[in-house]
Amino acid sequence: MRSLLLFFLIFVYSAVACLYMFTIGIFAPKHRAFIRRISDYFGFRPGAPDLSIPSASLSSIARDDISFRILESESVDGNVTLFELMALVKLSIANASQAIFEIGTFDGRTTLNLAANAPSDGEVFTLDLPRENMGNAQGTISRADRPYINKKTSGARFVGTEYEHIITQLYGDSAVFDFSNYFNNIDFVFVDGAHTYDYLMSDTDRAIKMLRSGKGVIAWHDYGRDNGATRALNDLFNNDARFKNIKRINGTSLVVGFFS
Repeated sequence: MRSLLLFFLIFVYSAVACLYMFTIGIFAPKHRAFIRRISDYFGFRPGAPDLSIPSASLSSIARDDISFRILESESVDGNVTLFELMALVKLSIANASQAIFEIGTFDGRTTLNLAANAPSDGEVFTLDLPRENMGNAQGTISRADRPYINKKTSGARFVGTEYEHIITQLYGDSAVFDFSNYFNNIDFVFVDGAHTYDYLMSDTDRAIKMLRSGKGVIAWHDYGRDNGATRALNDLFNNDARFKNIKRINGTSLVVGFFS
């Protein structure tokens, strides 16, 4: 009886919350993002872009027996999902990634977890565009990306943690940032910056050059959404032999490529 009453209270609270979210709450970006996830869950994807890249399960790409830890498991709008976070961490560990480079810091949740699962002598570099530079970015910043740039602090989730000392926060526009110090020195690159076609192409070009001896892993976020990044990744898969073996991971918006 008690469990039934508890469920009824949860039901009433959730119903009222949904009523708010689907009325005046719709003006909040995080609520609109959640509504899109509900639509996606029930299989309604109007105007969904072409998904040229074949899919694969995470277990077929990274071993199931990999031990890892997850910090800051709660996500906010703009974060990768919990399963995507687990996938990125497992991919990094499976690749024995000593040097990691992330394009697009946001609040640093992914950065923190990559650092927490890195080798004891590992390094994590993360690049973010400060909000004061958004107006003079080299490329076009989409309206969808602007809320995640317009924040007071980059990497707030890793600041003050025990892993902060292996994280180097970098600032700049990835279209014109000088990556030369990282060329041929990185094992794992996570591309999650601006999601326009030109930025994805530019960031991917830098990612390839950063891989140590051309070997390593590149992961991209937000594939399958109606954005320039999806179109760019489709073009890379269809037209560039270097990307013929990239895969999208089931249950995520991640695409991953292993280069050797």
